[in-house]
Amino acid sequence: MKAVIISIAITLVATSANAQNPNSKKPAIAPFQGTKEFCEFYQRSKYRVTIKSNLVAIFLIEGLDTSRVHGKIINGKLYTDDVAEKSDKNLAGKYYLLTKDMIRILNTENGDYNEYDLCK
Repeated sequence: MKAVIISIAITLVATSANAQNPNSKKPAIAPFQGTKEFCEFYQRSKYRVTIKSNLVAIFLIEGLDTSRVHGKIINGKLYTDDVAEKSDKNLAGKYYLLTKDMIRILNTENGDYNEYDLCK
């Protein structure tokens, strides 16, 4: 009987030692490195996105107006210093969605995302 209990205890310890730590962070995987430009379908505005390691800079170019947002990719999500994202904690990491060929930006008025594809 002691052998069975010891065997179960050893199995539990070995299993828990091999389990992944839930607090471990996923590596910051950027969808691309370098600079890409993303355009709106109607070509009214354009975003230039630069990624170096897991640091991101997003530049809006709309006519003569320009603005810049900086961010960092953490656990696969993009967290920025955008005022709209910072003002609502529920939007953290969800305001900008970035892939290798598209950037989506949340329209907080209706909850939909505006989509910008690679410029042609």
